[in-house]
Amino acid sequence: MNTLELIDLLKKETQKYNEKLAYIFPERLLRVSDSKLSIVWNINVNKLKKRIRKGSYITQSSIEKLEEGLKNYLGENTTRCYELISEFKKGDINALNFIMEIKKEIAKYSNFIELENKEFSILFFGNERYLTYLKQKINNIDHPQYNPNYKLSTAQLKYFKKIIYIIDENASQMIDLINSYIKNSPNLREYSYQQFDVSNPHIFDNINTVDKAYWFGFLCADGSLNIDSCNKYEIRLELSNKDRFVLVKFANFIGFNPLKIKDRYRFLKNKDGITKRFKMSFIRFLCKPMGMSLLKNGIFGSNSVDHMKRVPSKIRHLLKGYKSECNHQSYNLREKIGLGWLLGYFDGNGTVHKDRKGKNFSGEIISSSKALLKDIKEVYDIDYPIGFKDKEQNTYRLSIGTKLYKTIMNNYTDSMHRKMLN
Repeated sequence: MNTLELIDLLKKETQKYNEKLAYIFPERLLRVSDSKLSIVWNINVNKLKKRIRKGSYITQSSIEKLEEGLKNYLGENTTRCYELISEFKKGDINALNFIMEIKKEIAKYSNFIELENKEFSILFFGNERYLTYLKQKINNIDHPQYNPNYKLSTAQLKYFKKIIYIIDENASQMIDLINSYIKNSPNLREYSYQQFDVSNPHIFDNINTVDKAYWFGFLCADGSLNIDSCNKYEIRLELSNKDRFVLVKFANFIGFNPLKIKDRYRFLKNKDGITKRFKMSFIRFLCKPMGMSLLKNGIFGSNSVDHMKRVPSKIRHLLKGYKSECNHQSYNLREKIGLGWLLGYFDGNGTVHKDRKGKNFSGEIISSSKALLKDIKEVYDIDYPIGFKDKEQNTYRLSIGTKLYKTIMNNYTDSMHRKMLN
């Protein structure tokens, strides 16, 4: 099985999960044509709509044909359709809206809507144009990166499996396809990207400036450091696409080419438990010297286990003797570096909280780790209590107050602008 054969087979299998796809790609619900609805209804829907606009109505015999067609094409998934029919009969919905809503239900549960290459590409590659690029790379001899024997990396295939489990935890046939591809493809690459060099690989060797402390704090909040069995140190920072400019700043700080910042889509559940897609931007590179420096200084990341999430000992040491009641101007360089770490962490996992009148405000740090917030509260001499932010998501909040918020903002002026007061 070659790469494009695997993709075609996965595409056919994914097509079977129309209901899940409808939640991830809600625009699919608008792609059922009148001709496809006519197949289900066994009447010419286009002509029916023209008659409706001239004042005619949908007859009982037409409704009976629709009910029969729904039973044949949707099987047990007809509950909402019959509710719509009932609403239509009672006059709670007009004829044209009734037809539009029936189309949406058919889009959810039938196989009339094919999975587009763009949708597959977003789902499995995080980029709507990647599949087109990949097909050209494999098939087009004139492509600058032409490779008819191109193989997916193990990291990509691992991500494929993750997406499949989101679609359906029991989608064993798709998992079997991937396992078969792996079994018959010796020497797969581990990563999609080769090592990206940075011009300042030792920049975090010594956290001796406020800007270094700021980015160190930001990495603790939103970054990750992964070390594999081959001793490769992979550093990653991923943010919402709206904060892409922050990644550009970080790239310039460490000497990473900003043109190599990538965009992708992630599929996450919102507060209602529905899977949605979000556009993200990320930096990813291999750099052992930087990774070792971050470890030495006590890095933890967004995916770290809870017992690792503490104010790094390096930062704690710098703040020894720190008192929050002092004025910003009276802090020495060591204390300002320690405050820089807090601002970086705040920009990653914090928000500005205002009262109902919009006059009084304070900074607020949010975390799934109550122990980390207790540590921050102690190290930065914060009086406010720790409370729940969201009990269902098991997240906590710690107000840092107005004074400390102003202090860290004044301490380093090149932080994230949307978290500054206008």
